[in-house]
Amino acid sequence: MSNQFIQSTITKRFLKIFSQLKSEGKFRSNAAFAKSIDYTPQAFNEVVQERRDIPIQNLYIFFNKYNIDPAIVFLDSVNATAVKREYNPFTYERSDVKIHPVLVDESNEEKVPLISKKVSAGYLSDFQSEEFINQLPNISLPPDLEHKSLYGFQVEGDSMEPNLYDGDWMFCSLIEKLDYIKLNHVHVVVCKSGIVVKRIAKIDVNRQKIYLASDNPMYPNYGVHFNEVLQVWYLEKALTTHFPIEKDLGGRVAKLEDMVLQVFQKISKE
Repeated sequence: MSNQFIQSTITKRFLKIFSQLKSEGKFRSNAAFAKSIDYTPQAFNEVVQERRDIPIQNLYIFFNKYNIDPAIVFLDSVNATAVKREYNPFTYERSDVKIHPVLVDESNEEKVPLISKKVSAGYLSDFQSEEFINQLPNISLPPDLEHKSLYGFQVEGDSMEPNLYDGDWMFCSLIEKLDYIKLNHVHVVVCKSGIVVKRIAKIDVNRQKIYLASDNPMYPNYGVHFNEVLQVWYLEKALTTHFPIEKDLGGRVAKLEDMVLQVFQKISKE
């Protein structure tokens, strides 16, 4: 007779946090959650059914991905304290985040709203309006980003050339707290004065400013006060129609033609 599997306390605490995140709509499905922590949906189903434990490597991905305090899972004293009060698995309290509406189709599949240059001004005042977001054109999520909630923003201007050009599209995930910003990476910063695409070069907590940098050296860096920032989005993928043109392409073609000609001349002499 085989021994009945007994799930570990660590996994049980993990599942409790998972259930809370699911009730808050942090992901679309169990399968999407499993993929987000680099775990197979089939194996995760076994964990949910209490037939196996969550592997430690996936548990640490889970902590980083969803900003969970590992102490609540590993330390009895911290877990007991957390359970006595309102259960809050997050490492620290969230700032006052302006949540974005999620757009879904009739089959409850999440879609990507597209904020073009033409509607960017309207987005500043209506970015929290479900009615406004529902009226925007939309596309399906890229297969490798199905576990994320994305918005599409169109690049305006040449400040990010030669990496992003006017009219390119960026697919971005919302940054819920300044602590999550990746310095020197490209972000969409929604300010009260407009939407800008920049690299975030520095966060100065004392001066309450984030400093923005362009890829085009013609544009100087500048700071924006925290109070002026409505949203910050992280660039996950970009869609561009601009491709680098090989320098001296004509010269290389001419050189290739000379080489072919020499081969034919050599053949004709033999």
